[in-house]
Amino acid sequence: MWVESITEFMSSAGIIVVAAAAMQTVAYVFASQITLRLFLLVGTFLYLLYYFVVADNPLWPAILGTACIGVTSIYGLLRALAHRSTLMISRDHMPIYEKMADIEPGAFRKLMKNAKIVTFVERLPMTEIGVVPDHVYYTLEGDVDVNKSNYDFPIGPFKFIGEISIIGGFGATATVHSRPGSKAVVWDRYELVTHMNKDERFRVAVEALFSKDMAIKLAQAAKVS
Repeated sequence: MWVESITEFMSSAGIIVVAAAAMQTVAYVFASQITLRLFLLVGTFLYLLYYFVVADNPLWPAILGTACIGVTSIYGLLRALAHRSTLMISRDHMPIYEKMADIEPGAFRKLMKNAKIVTFVERLPMTEIGVVPDHVYYTLEGDVDVNKSNYDFPIGPFKFIGEISIIGGFGATATVHSRPGSKAVVWDRYELVTHMNKDERFRVAVEALFSKDMAIKLAQAAKVS
C-alpha cells in the first residue's frame, strides 16, 4: 500500500514542490553568494512550475508573488557577479588592480571611484611622523623618500603610504616626501573613511588590503634590521 502511495506521489505535481523546497534549503549550506542565489533561483523556478500545473488553472496570486521573489534573487545574483567581475574595471585602472591583487573587483572599483592619480612635479610632503595625514597614497611610479628613526631610505612603486591612519586612526610612523616625477593614487582620508563606515563589506576589504601591506612592510623592516 505504502509503495503505491509513494509511486503515486512521485508521479504527481507534489514532487515538484518537494524538489523546490529541497533546492532552497540546500542553498543555505553554501557560503558563496553566487551558489546560494543560483540554488534559490532553481527552487523559485520549481515553485512557479508547481503553481502552473497543480490546479486546473494556474494559481496566479502565488505565481506573481513567487515571481517577485525571483526577480529580487536575480538582482542579487547579478550584483554578486558584478562585484566579482573585472569587466567593469576601466582600462586605465586595470594595471593598478593587478598589482593590488587581494581585493575583490567590486571593492576595487569603489576604492578607485574617489581616487585621483597624481604625478608630482616637485618634492612635497606626503606624511609627517606622528601626524594623522589628510591623504592616503598608493605609489605607482618612481621612488618616494622616507625618514624613519633617523634613517633615510626610498620606497618604490606599489606601496601604500598613510594607510595606518585608516586602520587605527594613528599618526604616521614616518615622514615621507614625494620626488619630482613620482606618481601615486591619492585618496582624501576623510572621504575614504566616510565611505568605509557606510559600507561594511567595503570596509573589511580595504582594511584587509591595508593590513597585508603593513605586514609586508614589517617583514621587510625585520629583515633589514
